[in-house]
Amino acid sequence: MRRVPLWSSAIEQAKVAARALVRGEEALPLDFQSYFWTEQFGLSLKAVGHLPVEGAPEFVHGAPGGSPALMRWSHEDGTADAVALNYRIPIPRLRRMTRAAA
Repeated sequence: MRRVPLWSSAIEQAKVAARALVRGEEALPLDFQSYFWTEQFGLSLKAVGHLPVEGAPEFVHGAPGGSPALMRWSHEDGTADAVALNYRIPIPRLRRMTRAAA
């Protein structure tokens, strides 16, 4: 068997589309977060937030040009975008890194 990492994103998008069709909702749910992951050329990349990101990241783990690396781009509203490069982290934890501090 071979894993196809784009399926999870496609399934989440289909759920949002079905909800919009059935319930007539035009906006994305408040808890919806863009999410993407892939494994190619010996690299593993997981990203949560609004891509492409702008500016230099904060390195939560690792350093520029290094691998593994866990990066975060903070916004003025307290939210962030997070990317993991060859860094083993569950997606729920990566998503928590993007939420505004309470």
